[in-house]
Amino acid sequence: MKSLVSLFALICAVGFALWGIVWFMGSDNPIVPGGYYGYITQTPILGPSRFVGVIKGPGGPGRLWNPHTVLVSITPYNYNEDFAGPTAVIAKDNLTLDSFSMHTSLRIKDSAEQVKIFVEQYSTVHPGESADQVVYGAYQNYIEQPLRSAARDAAQRNDGLKIKDNIPIIGNEVETKIKALCKDTPFQIDNIVVGNTTYPSQITESVAKKLAATQDLARQETLIQIAEKEATIREKTATGIANANNTIKQSLTGEYLQYLAIEAQEKSMSSPNHTVIYIPVGPMGIPITAQTRPEEVGNKEATAK
Repeated sequence: MKSLVSLFALICAVGFALWGIVWFMGSDNPIVPGGYYGYITQTPILGPSRFVGVIKGPGGPGRLWNPHTVLVSITPYNYNEDFAGPTAVIAKDNLTLDSFSMHTSLRIKDSAEQVKIFVEQYSTVHPGESADQVVYGAYQNYIEQPLRSAARDAAQRNDGLKIKDNIPIIGNEVETKIKALCKDTPFQIDNIVVGNTTYPSQITESVAKKLAATQDLARQETLIQIAEKEATIREKTATGIANANNTIKQSLTGEYLQYLAIEAQEKSMSSPNHTVIYIPVGPMGIPITAQTRPEEVGNKEATAK
């Protein structure tokens, strides 16, 4: 009897040890790094997988049997949508753009509940996918095509050469539509902006030539205005000189000239280095001044002879 009990105890001990070894080899403690959420499930030996929970990193749930973790980053992602070639944007005036692009910055909302909804309803997780691939796959499934349609619709309501002038308006319109689309989803749209936009080379060259011609015309108009201003200045200067000459001519009377001559003599006599100047004088030593015309001088010389 005792031998049977001992044998049973041995079998139990060996079984328990084997179970412990198997459980240890088949279990793991999944670690969720910072900046990520971990969507954790367990797969039993028999039966379907079951959801364990969502863990925010850094951390882990402890050792679990055969766990599987889908990592979801909550850091921003930036995606670019290009419209070129067969998908090029055709403007309202039928101008086809060489390139047109939209930049989207988004993230998964920082919430365990939202991460659970994201994994179960918006992502298509495949074995071996990274966290970045999981988010990008969900972006392609839910956001990419509505965003492209909204961007194309907003751009095509403008004439080709007006698109660059209306880039902020186009970006705001697309951002408003996509934010409304994602309002009740795990996606948080940070911003959407228009990226690179280029026109066909012939259009660019035509615009450059038109701009150069406009600049030349403006430069010529400026030169004309400068010439007109300079002519006005010369005219004003000549008029001022003529008026000054007339004023001087009218004010230089004989009496005034005599006064200036006497004043000059007084200054000369009071100077320590004066020079004797002989000036024709009339009665009482007053300098003689006279206003004569050239023909009068000739007549007077003839009379004197």
